[in-house]
Amino acid sequence: MKKVIGVVVLAALMGIGGCTDATQAKIGAIGEPHRVILYSGGKQVASWETTGLVRNETDSDGFYFNEKETNALVRVTGDVVILMEADYQKCVQEDPLCQYQ
Repeated sequence: MKKVIGVVVLAALMGIGGCTDATQAKIGAIGEPHRVILYSGGKQVASWETTGLVRNETDSDGFYFNEKETNALVRVTGDVVILMEADYQKCVQEDPLCQYQ
């Protein structure tokens, strides 16, 4: 029985270790604030800080999230960039040429 449990635990650990960097980052981003930036014609037209995870709309190319300032549900579609808020702030504060300003 101990051998079976050991094999199951080893298999589970191998599965976790086999995740791609992107999958691990996605899991680590759950619950963290994000920055959602909407572009039109190549220009930024809106930007929101979320309260947590940004979700995909079912059967759509859009996204939805709760906006931090008002806690309102926001739905967006189109040219959208989604960043973790910490990465957005780092870019804006440290790089005068940050593409998200």
